[in-house]
Amino acid sequence: LDLRPYQEKALAAIEAAEREGVRRPLVVHPTGTGKTVTFSHAIKRRAERGRALVMVHRDELAGQTRDKLAMIAPELGTGIVKADQNDIWADVVIASVQTAHRDARLSQIVASATASPFATIVCDEAHHAPAPSWTKVLTGLGAFNPYGPLAIGFTATPERDNGTTLGVWEKVVSYMSIREAIYGNGKRGA
Repeated sequence: LDLRPYQEKALAAIEAAEREGVRRPLVVHPTGTGKTVTFSHAIKRRAERGRALVMVHRDELAGQTRDKLAMIAPELGTGIVKADQNDIWADVVIASVQTAHRDARLSQIVASATASPFATIVCDEAHHAPAPSWTKVLTGLGAFNPYGPLAIGFTATPERDNGTTLGVWEKVVSYMSIREAIYGNGKRGA
């Protein structure tokens, strides 16, 4: 799956933000614009730095994410952490937050990260990240440590129901409006 120009631009923005010291960048793109494709390419590009963990909000997203990663980065072994699955040693671990935040499972994931560190954490549906279950996992994996893994958020809705911006993320590094997604920067059909 090739990248579209706005996806390539988002990846470049993530890299630039990281060079500037931003450890928790946020990408805000509308639903249907290929956020999973974008973060799969980010994981592939960063693979030589270390393993990756993808946090998903719902169990069914774990399988969809694994399938997309298999198309983009078949050389990376993917594993799932949810319910009875516990593939904590994979190159890319896709974890259901409902499972990963449980003390016993989180301690296993952290132990695997101690032995073989995560260089990248991706939070799909990142508007959920301020929830205690999400911040527990992010904290356990060192995402709030200035020398911890790069934690990248992807969402279509950067604000919670109360209208406040997300405190977990340091900077929105790539933003695309619905209008841009539909009309391609003002050029219909682009």
